[in-house]
Amino acid sequence: MENSPAKLTAGSTVEFVLDTRCRFRSDGYYASVSIAGPVFAVLDGDKRVHIANVDYQAADVNGNAVAAYLAKSSVDQRSGILRPIWSAGEYARVSGDYNPIHLSSQIASYVGLSRPIVHGMWVSAATRAVVERYAAGGDPARFRSFKTEFVGMVFPGDALDVELSHVGMKDGFMLFEGRTVNQHQRCCFDLSRQRLSKPKTAYLFTGQGAQFVDMGMDLYAKSPCLPRNVWDRAEKHMFDNNPKKFHVHFGGAAGKKCLAIISTCPSEIQGASSQLFARIVPKATKFTYYSDQWATGMQRSLRTAYSTGTGACAFAGHSLGELCSLAAIGKIVSVEAAVELAFFRGLIPTHIG
Repeated sequence: MENSPAKLTAGSTVEFVLDTRCRFRSDGYYASVSIAGPVFAVLDGDKRVHIANVDYQAADVNGNAVAAYLAKSSVDQRSGILRPIWSAGEYARVSGDYNPIHLSSQIASYVGLSRPIVHGMWVSAATRAVVERYAAGGDPARFRSFKTEFVGMVFPGDALDVELSHVGMKDGFMLFEGRTVNQHQRCCFDLSRQRLSKPKTAYLFTGQGAQFVDMGMDLYAKSPCLPRNVWDRAEKHMFDNNPKKFHVHFGGAAGKKCLAIISTCPSEIQGASSQLFARIVPKATKFTYYSDQWATGMQRSLRTAYSTGTGACAFAGHSLGELCSLAAIGKIVSVEAAVELAFFRGLIPTHIG
């Protein structure tokens, strides 16, 4: 403000244009809050002068301190304005509600009203449309509950403002509440706790890529308890079941059938054809695999397995990412089974040639 040309006095209008990003830990309790954006002094009508910036960061807090402070003496300009229809006749024909208090000035006067009132269901539908647009991204299928209460009358010509706030998360659902007010800030329609499912999400798991010492341990150190438990489970399984060599026996009818397939399986590299498992001969009774990289194969998969989805979602993976997606999202295999699959899968390229 010291270098700003704008001089604020009592009654001056200040406009905050803020970008708010919140991660909810539970209803009303935030894992993190980040609020940033410019502040303008509004001068001479529409003229705006940049006077300050907001940069607020907090973790593990109950409530949003910045939003609470601004709510004491501010007007939220993000909401949509609704204008009820002047004539309720068209809505009456569509809805079948011909109650004369909506259609006749004489009947409205007879029951003590100054004029006809707007159909409550029109107010409900119009409010729902605003909630659907701003909270549900235009997707009505995301609504899981929509509880409302009529608390005041609406007259033709009123300007209605829908106020809506994202107040928390519960069981994977987004929680919203708000109200619809008229131009006099009187509440006419109360929005109780609304539950919406989160936007549709697709989880894509990449392949491993290059390996390095302590791969993923920085993420392990920063992760909350549940992801670390996933890692610890896998690590315990790896070291409790950590073979430096692994024997495959080709006994019995099933073993001979498997040997016949493996010993004749071809491989083509740069146009040259060869046996895929060159060390396995047609008359072998067993084969021993050796590996000193048992633990490294699942580093990437376990690291990405921290992103576990809630509810139905699409998922896909490439290479080790396939196993990761099956364990983390599909719940088709356990973490332990995914580790073993990654190990056995890794043996194939190790012993080609």
